[in-house]
Amino acid sequence: MASMAAAALAYLWMGFASELWMLFAAVPLRHLCWQHRAAQAYIADVTSPEKRARGMGLIGAAFGLGFIIGPALGGLVAGNDVATADLETPGLIAAGLSAIAFLGVVLLLRKACRRRCGRGRRAAGSRHFAAPSASRCWRASSRYSFLVILAFAGMESTFALWAMREHGWGPAQIGYVFTYVGVLSAVMQGGLIGPLSPGSAKSGCC
Repeated sequence: MASMAAAALAYLWMGFASELWMLFAAVPLRHLCWQHRAAQAYIADVTSPEKRARGMGLIGAAFGLGFIIGPALGGLVAGNDVATADLETPGLIAAGLSAIAFLGVVLLLRKACRRRCGRGRRAAGSRHFAAPSASRCWRASSRYSFLVILAFAGMESTFALWAMREHGWGPAQIGYVFTYVGVLSAVMQGGLIGPLSPGSAKSGCC
């Protein structure tokens, strides 16, 4: 909840940024507040082992859905011309959506956790996490996640600069390309991860 609230403030800061240093400060704050790992932990806690891979795939699909809607909406609002692009409104829209997500967690997610996460299950989960094999898997998963996010963030930044320089594209065209990437991500993670990994929930890292 604190992470989601901070993300909303970071987007608000980005929307009203008038100096370059403000963006340099707001963007790392936003990425430090990424909630993907917390969502994965929650799904792992409230799903049965045989349904866990599908639950993780749904998280990826939700991320892909956001990547479909977000770039398209941001590009549509910002416009086609880099020189006259509206770069304030997309940040304010993102801050508003983050605030809505925060309210959803406050009003909905806590109830699900109270209903499904008993004390015994939390204790069992703690014992499992303390096991050496679980600890090794967690560290490996964190490293892989960091590398994937780093590569993806680098692709986002460099592609936008390359497209503007080589093709003269504005925010709208770049947003449409990222929307296409989001469609592929949602299809792969939401529709294929579960069927392709029926035995993943029984592996040592799950």
